[in-house]
Amino acid sequence: MIVHLMSASSFNILERLCLVLNFMYRNSMANCDDYRVTLIQTLSSTNKVNPAIVFQELAKNVRCIILTSGTLTPIDTFKSELGTDFPIQLEANHVLSSSQLWVGTVPCGPNSKILNARFKNVNTYEFQDELGQLVLEVCNKVPYGVLVFLPSYKLLDMLVYRWQSTQLWDRLQMVKEMLTEPHKGSDLYYTMDYFYQAIRDFESLESLEAYTGKTGPCLLAVMRGKVAEGLDFSDNNARAIITVGIPFSNLNNLEVKLKMEYNDKNKNKGLLKGADWYRIQAFRVGGCVDGLEVITRPRREGGQVIWVVAGVEVLPGGGSEVKRKGESYGLRFREGVKYKGDPGGGKEE
Repeated sequence: MIVHLMSASSFNILERLCLVLNFMYRNSMANCDDYRVTLIQTLSSTNKVNPAIVFQELAKNVRCIILTSGTLTPIDTFKSELGTDFPIQLEANHVLSSSQLWVGTVPCGPNSKILNARFKNVNTYEFQDELGQLVLEVCNKVPYGVLVFLPSYKLLDMLVYRWQSTQLWDRLQMVKEMLTEPHKGSDLYYTMDYFYQAIRDFESLESLEAYTGKTGPCLLAVMRGKVAEGLDFSDNNARAIITVGIPFSNLNNLEVKLKMEYNDKNKNKGLLKGADWYRIQAFRVGGCVDGLEVITRPRREGGQVIWVVAGVEVLPGGGSEVKRKGESYGLRFREGVKYKGDPGGGKEE
């Protein structure tokens, strides 16, 4: 007798399908309207547009659930999306004071040109050059690791090409070991090895008084990419984070469209309007990236979170003691960043 065994991939597809069907048809098919089936060429997928189905199942079978993150605000959106009340809520203050952490939006660069990171603007040389000057200014003043998070790989490649053609890249290379997030996940290990080694090299210096070399690495990365999650950016690994623009999802993405339509249709259930959900998700991604700096910072040391965006006056989320209104690139920012001769953060210029 010949026994034909099912492949692992086929088994996984059937297992996921059975899990979805189980949720859809339980409780007299009450959850059927909370799913959408999409067909993309030959790939079929089932999208759950109501996460409350799974979370409610979990909540009713345990005594207590602790939901914690640095980017939960506003918490009311989780209550409606997860279909669960959270009677005990805590938005704790951070251990850092405003004198240790500079957090703010920077709508203008060193030459007072507006840094509006919308799609039509990022393609202009004026935006790319002004952003480059801002990155150079930060790299000149901030020792150790500097992270620059961009909305897409396309913009990352565009900036590198432009900065290399204008020799700005050479100026950056004089003060930082310039690195970019690789497109292939298999190459990330080597990039991060260079990144951490550059920090160790600078940490090993006994004196900085006469030092004129590189002060650590600067890594250009993508907000929804591989660098944004799961890597170690504590202590000297990230003394400054520059976030460029707001990482909105692609409105033409079918899953995004279905979710927004579902929320608009079910506003009577307390769900956010589709447009509001879309906006909050983008700010949460940006806040998650900036949270790398805020969360991993030692309480006696300092750092900078710089959100390059025009038209946003206050950063969403975060403790009130580290919120700052958007301000032009000027005195406040220059006082807030650390200087190359001040790696310990104890003295001012």
